[in-house]
Amino acid sequence: MQPKSNLTLVARLDLVRRAIANRKSNRQIAKEIGCDEKSVRRARKILELPTDALEMIRNGGALNGVRILAPRTVELMTTNQVGTLHSTNGLGFEATDRDDE
Repeated sequence: MQPKSNLTLVARLDLVRRAIANRKSNRQIAKEIGCDEKSVRRARKILELPTDALEMIRNGGALNGVRILAPRTVELMTTNQVGTLHSTNGLGFEATDRDDE
């Protein structure tokens, strides 16, 4: 396989994510995307952050038995902060039809 050194960071992270899902080693991943194993380890950590954050929220602020967030912080994080100020399409904005007559 040809090294993919011209790929963007997002593309590389996606390749690492797929390789992790296929249970490939750091060495195999590094060889496939044309980088060193240290970069692959860093990418794995970046990809684990959202999972860890969600796990902390689910566990009331604790991760692996260690409290990281105060219960009040988790409460604020899981409370609706914007009321009814949201879009119905999930994009954060909405387009409306306009009659330019």
